[in-house]
Parts: sequence; C-alpha cells; structure tokens
Amino acid sequence: MLNLLKSDLYRLVRGKMLWVLLVLMTVGVTLSVAMLWFVSTDTFMEMAQQNVSSSSQSGASATADEDAPDTMMYVTYVPDGSVAEPVDTTTAPGLSHVAGSIVLGGGFAMLLCGLFTAIFLSSDVSTGFSKSILAARRSRMAYYLEKLLVVALVAFAFVVVGVIACAISTTVADFTFTDPESIGSLLAWMALTWLITYAYACVVALVTWISGNVAAGAVTAVCTTMVEGVVQSALGALFPGSPVAGAIVDWLPVTSAGLLGSGSDLLTAAATTGEVFTPLAHVLITGIVCIGVVGGASLAIVRTRDV
Repeated sequence: MLNLLKSDLYRLVRGKMLWVLLVLMTVGVTLSVAMLWFVSTDTFMEMAQQNVSSSSQSGASATADEDAPDTMMYVTYVPDGSVAEPVDTTTAPGLSHVAGSIVLGGGFAMLLCGLFTAIFLSSDVSTGFSKSILAARRSRMAYYLEKLLVVALVAFAFVVVGVIACAISTTVADFTFTDPESIGSLLAWMALTWLITYAYACVVALVTWISGNVAAGAVTAVCTTMVEGVVQSALGALFPGSPVAGAIVDWLPVTSAGLLGSGSDLLTAAATTGEVFTPLAHVLITGIVCIGVVGGASLAIVRTRDV
C-alpha cells in the first residue's frame, strides 16, 4: 500500500491534472476576492448611479397605452433615482469568514476536488493500470483504501491552496479584519473544511467506482450540492414543520458547509434553541458519518466488482 501511495503521488506531482485544478482554485478565489473589492469602490458606485439614472429617464418617458383593451394593464415602475449606500465588502471579522464564503460558499473546494476524484479514479481503469495491479494482489482492499487516502490528501491540498490564495488576495486588496482568529482557530476551521470537502469527494468516488465512468463522477461533482438544495426545498415545501424532514435537511452535508461558510465562529458557538448539538459537533458528526457510510459502501461494492 505504501509503495502504491508513493507511485500515485509521484504520478500526480509529475503530471498536469492536479496542478491545473489547483491553478483553477487559485484563480477562482483570487477573482472572487477581486470582485468583493471592486463592489466596494467608488467606480462601482458611479456605475450603479449611472444605471439607475438611465433607468429613471427611460421609465419617466413611458406612458400608459390608452388604446389598449380593458383586459390588459400596462404598469411602469419609475425609480426615484436614489442609490443605496455602498456596502463595505472589504471588512470581515477574520480570514476564515472570507475564505468560507468563497472556498465553501462558492463551491470551489467541493467542485474541483470532486472533478479530481472522478478523473483520478477512472484513469486507472481506462489505462488498465488497476487491472494489472489487482491481478498481482490477493486483496483489493489495500488498493482501494490507498485511492481514498490519496483523495483525502488532495482534498486537504485544495483547502490549503484556497485559504492561502484568499490570504494573499485579501492582503493585496487591503481587506480589514476586525476580529482576526488565532492560528489555532484557523487551522481547526481548515480541518473541518477538509472533512466536509472529503465527504463530498467520497460521494464522487462511490459513483465513479460503481459506474466506471468519469462522466458520471464529474456530473456528481457538479450536481451534488444542487441536488441537496432541491431536496431541501422539496422537503420544506412538501412537509412543512415535519421534524423528520427538518432532521434530514439539518444533517445534509450542505448544511455543514453553510455553517463552515460563516467562518471560525462555529468553533465556540453554542447550540441554538431546540438543537442538541453545537455547530462544531454537528459538522464533525456529519462529516465523519458521511465519510464512514459512503466510504464503507464504496469499499464493500468494489471488493467483488470486476475492473
């Protein structure tokens, strides 16, 4: 298993796929921080003022059509030309709050790590590498455990790169942190972020191994959070006030991602009214259970599956 791990890490470091995805993570985070900076500038507010003024002029020139049938109504909204006060998007309590809203809230970590997982796991099958490796082994368990370990390491790399890119970008953009977290709190938040990111990657691994198709894994990486959002909306609409539906929504990984998206405050936050677990315990339980169930199901399925 150790030799196989070294071999995979060597191939990843020498290859292009991992580096391309890490660059995409860096670019995505940097552009997101740049957007936050731009919307707080005077240039953006001037552009907004010009748009509102233009809308006001076009709205004021619109009149009701007197010749229209009685069954048809023309309603025109005329803005008053006012513009809201600029929002200071360059001030945050700490780095984890900005990184959480981008790396997790923006979906960069789950998406890119999921795409890596689909490509990485399916490449062994498409190249015939897995068949030659498994033919020389008495047990498949070590091979598949090693693959999940590689995915775990890469998931952590995505989180670290995302946070570093966010730290550099916010420094360049001169962001202000009013209550910066300690290094220990930031590292603890990063560990929890890795846990949820890896949980999503395990779901992609399960689908990729079952289907043997990189496209299926890639679609899962792209659509998992969307599906969770649909499930949340559907359960809320079909079973309003249902404790079972509420519990299902609360324990979806996307809920933990939302908690982490608010930054390291969850590390010391108390349980809300009616909740048994604190946000920290909630994220830990969700991540560990999801990884255990999905990872265990993956290993159980691939043990006897032909490659």
